[in-house]
Amino acid sequence: MMSDILQHALVTVSAKSLQSRNSTRASMVGAKRLPNPFAIVTKMSSKDGEEPIILGKTETIVTSSNPTWTYAFKIEFTVGKLYYINVGLHDDSSIQKYNNELLGSAVFEIGDILGTIGNVKGKSIKGRGVIYVRVMPVMDDHFSAPDLVLELKGFSLKNTQGLFRKSDPFYELQRRDFAPGGGYSWYTVCRSEHVDNELDPVWKPTAVNIVRLCDNDHSIPFRICVFDWSKKGNYTDMGMIETNLEVLLNAKSPNRFTLKNQKGKECGVLAVTRAEMEGALSNSAIPAGTEDRSLDPPS
Repeated sequence: MMSDILQHALVTVSAKSLQSRNSTRASMVGAKRLPNPFAIVTKMSSKDGEEPIILGKTETIVTSSNPTWTYAFKIEFTVGKLYYINVGLHDDSSIQKYNNELLGSAVFEIGDILGTIGNVKGKSIKGRGVIYVRVMPVMDDHFSAPDLVLELKGFSLKNTQGLFRKSDPFYELQRRDFAPGGGYSWYTVCRSEHVDNELDPVWKPTAVNIVRLCDNDHSIPFRICVFDWSKKGNYTDMGMIETNLEVLLNAKSPNRFTLKNQKGKECGVLAVTRAEMEGALSNSAIPAGTEDRSLDPPS
C-alpha cells in the first residue's frame, strides 16, 4: 500500500525580509540593527501523548535579513501520512549583548511542500518576514555517496573596499534547481569561512555531500561564488565560476579558473588545489561547509 512506502528527504530553510531589531545596548537605545538569525526545526507530534522531536539547529548567519542556511536535516516519512514541522527563527544572543529573541515561527506539512513547484513553500511570520522551507527527496542509498572535499585559493582578487582596506573574501557552492512559481534559481549548499583583509586568500578545506550539490551526477553544473564579507550583512560580489564534478575531479592540480562578476568582468583567479571524494554521510543532520558551519561573527 502507498501508505506503507517510506521516503527520505533533506529539509533546508531560508528567510526573506526579516525585520531590523531594536538595540538593547544602553549606548544604542532606539537604534535599529539587523538580526543574527538561526533556525530550529521541530517535528510536531502526530498523535496524542507523543512529544515533539527537535530535529536540530542551523548555523547562525551574522547580521542578515535574508539568510540562507546551509544546514540540512534528513527526515524519513511515510507516503500518505501527514508530517508536520515547526520552523522557529531566533536572534542569536551570543553574537552581541542582548536577549535571545524569537523572530517568528511557522508550521509546514512535508507532503504539502512536495506538491509545489520546486518543492519550496513560504509562509509569512506576522509582517516580520517570510520563512521558506525546501524539501529535496532522496533515495536512502544516496546517503552512502561520498563528500566532495575541496581546497581553494584566490589570487589577485579585485578589491571592493577602496584604498585603505582589503576585502574579506568567502565563497559559496550553489546548485541550480527549480524556483517557487516556476523557472530556475541558484541555492547555496555550502559556505566557507571568510578571510580577513586578504586578496590572495587560502580557505580551509571544506566538504559537501554530492547528492546535495549535484544529485550525484558528475555532469550537472554548479557554481563557486566569491563574496566580500561584511559585518553589516551586505555581501559584495567578487566573481564566480560555473563547473561540474567531472571537470574538478579530472583536472590536474592546481586547476585555475578566471573569476567573473555579474557584469562579466574579470576579477581574479580561483585555484582548486584539491578536489577529491571522501567518506560517506550517515548522520541525521547534514552540515555543509566549515566545521562550525557559520560565517564567523566580527571579533
